Order: sequence, then structure tokens, then C-alpha cells
Amino acid sequence: RFIRGSVPMTKSIVRGNIVSSLEIGKNDICWDIGCGTGAISIEMAFRCPDGMVYAFDKNSEAIELTVRNSRRFGCDNITAIDGICPDILGNFNSPNKVFIGGSSGNMNEIFKCVYNKNPYADIAVSAVSLETLTLAQEAFEKFGGEYSIVQIAVTETRKIGNHTMLSAQNPVFIIRGKLQ
Repeated sequence: RFIRGSVPMTKSIVRGNIVSSLEIGKNDICWDIGCGTGAISIEMAFRCPDGMVYAFDKNSEAIELTVRNSRRFGCDNITAIDGICPDILGNFNSPNKVFIGGSSGNMNEIFKCVYNKNPYADIAVSAVSLETLTLAQEAFEKFGGEYSIVQIAVTETRKIGNHTMLSAQNPVFIIRGKLQ
């Protein structure tokens, strides 16, 4: 049911794992950095109906899609902000829960901003490249956080004639931890 565009969207199974791992409470303040279509933002918003989700992306199409999808799913507790992180993060409420789906190479600076806002924030990062995985590990280690890594490889099926073919998606790493 999500409105799509040319912006990538986190697959449903991966979204579920990410949002579940953050253990979002009904009053939490959440940040979705690199929000894309807003799929993670919407999942967060459902879990914090009395809280707030701030969705950030440097791509104006992504912000527009997040706003449109927020309306489609009736999530009035999402604010979408266009800009480069961490430059724009300083003006927003301190987060309890943070998801980083895109850092544009600014992982360390984003962690620093989160740490300065709330040194006890829970953070989840998705990585589809080994370089992003390494940047996330280094950031958790620099800011003293404990973390765990899960790699998800999803394979779906599709019918081809009388046979059922396996169709693999790219694996995704989820790095989850708490600062301090």
C-alpha cells in the first residue's frame, strides 16, 4: 500500500526486524535518518502514538513520499525534514530511538549528534555494504555502545510454470545497540 517512486524502500521483513529491535514505546521520540519512502517512519509512528517521529532525508522526493505515505496511513505524528544529516539534527527533540537507513558517509558525525542529544539512545543501523557495516561498528565502539549484528537474507518464491523458483534478495545487516 506504500506509494513508491524512484526512492528505495526497506522490505517488509527487514522493517519488522528493525522496528521490533528498537522496542519503541508509546511516548518515544524517534528519528528515522535516511527515511526514503517513510516505511520505517510509519512503522515507528504506529508504535509511538503519543510520541513523535522525525524523518530526515537529503532527497526531496523521499521527503515528499514520506509525507504522502504518512497521510495515507493516517500517521499525524510524523514530521518529515529535507536536509543533510547531521547538519539539520540539532534543532529537533532528543531521540530515544534512532534508525539510520542512510548516512551519506556521515555515520560518525550522526552518532556524535545523537550522543550529544541523548547519550542513552537506542540505535539501529541497516547496512547493505560491508563499508557501512564497518562504519556502524566503528561508531558504536567510539561512543562506547554495546551492539549486536544480525544479517538477514530473505528468499521469496515465485511460480514458473509448474515449478516454484527461489528468488533471493540482497542480504542486509542490522546493527543494533545502545549508546553508553
